[in-house]
Amino acid sequence: MTRELLFDPVQLVRRAEAMTRSTPVADLPDLLDRLAKPEGSVTWTIVGDPSVEGRMQFKLHLKANLELMCQRCLGELPWAVDETRTFVLYTDEDSMPSLEDEPDDVESLWVQGPVNALDLVSEELLLALPMMALHDSETCHATAEAQTPVKANPFAVLKGLK
Repeated sequence: MTRELLFDPVQLVRRAEAMTRSTPVADLPDLLDRLAKPEGSVTWTIVGDPSVEGRMQFKLHLKANLELMCQRCLGELPWAVDETRTFVLYTDEDSMPSLEDEPDDVESLWVQGPVNALDLVSEELLLALPMMALHDSETCHATAEAQTPVKANPFAVLKGLK
């Protein structure tokens, strides 16, 4: 079980190559505290695209079915992830746009050498998850328990006889 899967993003883009892998969720420790079960896997693809507006960029596609933990009832919450992120590569930090100037659908990545694909997958998967995972109010176990009528205390009748 390796935590590093290094690739050179500049070469990947220049050659218009692609990498596709399936990584067990258990191999992404940053994600484990957000999950009810560390089961399943994340399928991811990185595709280099050198021809978009003269920019060096690649796309990362993530696909996974995870079991998050509902923060209301602490039960399991199935969560499907099917996300694509675009990364524009910069080899010079000074040429990177500021956060305000960066388009919402594009992320800037300053590249100084090989990048760990599993770290990138883990970070982007965390960003794809909700800030607070909750069942909808109709299916949440905590809401259902709160709506269950409370049984009358059998001794309440005796109290009235006093």
